[in-house]
Amino acid sequence: MYDVPAAAGERQAAAADSERQQAAATLPQSFPPNPYELLLEGKRFVCTECGKCCQGSGEVWANEAECAALARQLNMSLPHFLSRYTKSYSRKPGWRMLKSQASGDCVFLKDGRQCTVYGARPLQCSTYPWWPELMDDASWVAEGRAVCEGIEHEDALPVDARDKAAVLQTATNYFAEQTAAAEEGRRAGKTRRGGG
Repeated sequence: MYDVPAAAGERQAAAADSERQQAAATLPQSFPPNPYELLLEGKRFVCTECGKCCQGSGEVWANEAECAALARQLNMSLPHFLSRYTKSYSRKPGWRMLKSQASGDCVFLKDGRQCTVYGARPLQCSTYPWWPELMDDASWVAEGRAVCEGIEHEDALPVDARDKAAVLQTATNYFAEQTAAAEEGRRAGKTRRGGG
């Protein structure tokens, strides 16, 4: 008497398994790769710790959270950190530009190679060279020749596209936030000047 419900349950389970197998058979055998992964195909990189990415002219921007993290790393108050190490520009509300040394090097670069705030460095720094504007082959090679000796270095292995795709996506989103802030600053400036 009690075997009937058990048999019915087994039939239901078998039917459900059959439905899952049929559904799985309709799925593509492989999914298209992440578009960020496609941009990384064939690229090789190894950080040589040369410090060249932090040398010379350039702008490093930090948002409010990154400035707070940098201040904590340096054991100083946020207002003191901001006045000593950053410049404020209305053209990017919510962002501050890090000051440079007289040589043009990053204010936090020591001995031309060592980042003194490495653990709290802004995403702009920690995502380099996985920036969207460097992903086309010509820009990648040009950056390797002009700045970063680790790009296509003879000892570099092909990058793990899945791992670096996540970094590239983070950098893309980060730079989009900067661009939005710059656009907001541009609109605000137009309004103040009576142009908008």
